[in-house]
Amino acid sequence: MSEPPERLAEIRAHAAARSAAYKTVDIFAGIARRKLWLRSSETPGTDGNEICAPFFHSSFYRMVEIQLAHILFRSDPQAARVFSETYADKVSEVGEKTGVALNREEVERLLTQLVAQLERHRVVSLWEMLYAGSVEDIRRLDREAVALEAERAHDGLLLYLACLNGDPDSVPPGELDHLAPYILEAFRKVRLRDASATLMVAKWLVLRLVDQLLAEAREEPKPSGSSGQPAAPPQRERAEALAALLELCGEDPPILRGLSREAQGSRQRHSPRSAALAAAALRAPVRDDHKLDQMLERSSERMQQRLDDIRREIRQRPHHDVWLQKDAMAKVRLIDEPRTRNAQLSWRDRQAVVRLQTQLIRVMGRRRTTLEDQGAELDVGAYIERRTTGLPVPCFRANALNRGFRSLLLLDRSSSMSHSKMLQCQRAHTIISRALRFPFVDSIVWGFSSQTAGEVSITRYSSRTDAPLSRAGPGGGGGTPLHLAIRLAARELLSGTAIGHLFLVTDGFPTYARRDGRKFGTPQLMRFVREEVRRARAQGVGVTGILLGSRILPGAPARFDLTPQQLAYMFGPQRFWRMVRPERIDTDLVELVASSFVRFVRQG
Repeated sequence: MSEPPERLAEIRAHAAARSAAYKTVDIFAGIARRKLWLRSSETPGTDGNEICAPFFHSSFYRMVEIQLAHILFRSDPQAARVFSETYADKVSEVGEKTGVALNREEVERLLTQLVAQLERHRVVSLWEMLYAGSVEDIRRLDREAVALEAERAHDGLLLYLACLNGDPDSVPPGELDHLAPYILEAFRKVRLRDASATLMVAKWLVLRLVDQLLAEAREEPKPSGSSGQPAAPPQRERAEALAALLELCGEDPPILRGLSREAQGSRQRHSPRSAALAAAALRAPVRDDHKLDQMLERSSERMQQRLDDIRREIRQRPHHDVWLQKDAMAKVRLIDEPRTRNAQLSWRDRQAVVRLQTQLIRVMGRRRTTLEDQGAELDVGAYIERRTTGLPVPCFRANALNRGFRSLLLLDRSSSMSHSKMLQCQRAHTIISRALRFPFVDSIVWGFSSQTAGEVSITRYSSRTDAPLSRAGPGGGGGTPLHLAIRLAARELLSGTAIGHLFLVTDGFPTYARRDGRKFGTPQLMRFVREEVRRARAQGVGVTGILLGSRILPGAPARFDLTPQQLAYMFGPQRFWRMVRPERIDTDLVELVASSFVRFVRQG
């Protein structure tokens, strides 16, 4: 029994969306510095670690993106729940004291939905700063959802809030329009802010709506801004106005269900941070517009820093090269050599590629290849079997690793690097790049030198090049600015979310002169190298130093310019550096990169 072609196309589209969602979640797990899981559920939502979404919904991927936005921009569902519960407790106490019947559950429901809609508006406004095209799709989905409810938007305040949030232009005139200015102003206040702003603005909005209803009951003009505000009315009148506000809420329509789930989070014990965030919002002087604006401005500054951090990590910089050269401490000359010619490997090198790839696949084999109930990629054949037989046949492939692996081979191209050394490095690079051709692996090759005082030249080779690397040509010859090259290479490896490891290949002491012609002493340059290596490791980038030797005569012992003590001073314990004889450059480099990749796989 076979599925019709259109059904197969639909299955493949769902599989592609699901696979893309898993990869996106993996990327942002590294950015958010936490483990994330993707699970199937009837309604979308997240508790900060588990992302739930209906797998076979046509908008599955966009639903996942919204939940990722909540995680990236630090929504705190626990704080929202503490805020709603505490506020409801205080309101019910006021109702008891004044003799006004205030249903505590209704108060909490109002606050929960209000916080949920404000929070969603906040995170979508921030997500737009990263992916404007994605937000266009999200808003289109919101408009489609609102279109189903717009005609009855005035049936209840909660539905009216959701419709104004989704598509204010589609809401017809009605009896709740007198509350719209405050609601729209609340949405404006939470844009591009952090989670604390959502709770403060929720409190501000409740008070403004109560003031509005109270003014209408007294037939008084609307409350003005911060200047010349009337004194707070007696508690009983305010309680009655709040009771009237609760009567306007109405039932929870389907459009609110997903928002409710986003706001609830898990029912685990509140963290101290969440409790503190809720307490600060409850104490916020929201009746003083000047103080509230100041607090919201600080909130905006915090979230702008968060946006900058995320942009840096996902490499959404308009000019990557400008960012790369920032704080380089020298003029940087970037040279790109996009060579794509494939060299013919010798039989020995082909065997090395096969052996290395076999070893890596064997290590990776611990990741299960059997099908599971949930995973990163759908197996179409198994899914068709499941659909046609009705049996619960597992139809997902296992999840991939959470983060990728990047190796950067940094080659000394100074005058002392002979042509034979560069050819051996080229052999090693070819073997490594061909053996590590996995989807989550990126092999980078840079050359470095300093041909002009105060300048460092970085030659970036194409990731697929097999052409010979040589110290001749642009960017070759001159001095050896080891510290500057390490600084730039570490910055490149930090530009993504993958685990990065730097392999520095050189054959002698660091040399470098400032722009004014003053040369640095060798001990000072070695100290600079030591500091840059420590800085890179502190930021999570692995650094391995490789010192190449030379022979004056064939068969003579290899001679090394640096001693083991000097290498240990710059690169640390012996496991972080290696002295390599000329004939072993290729094999030792391959071994070092492979062992680093194996550690990554075993820790993934």
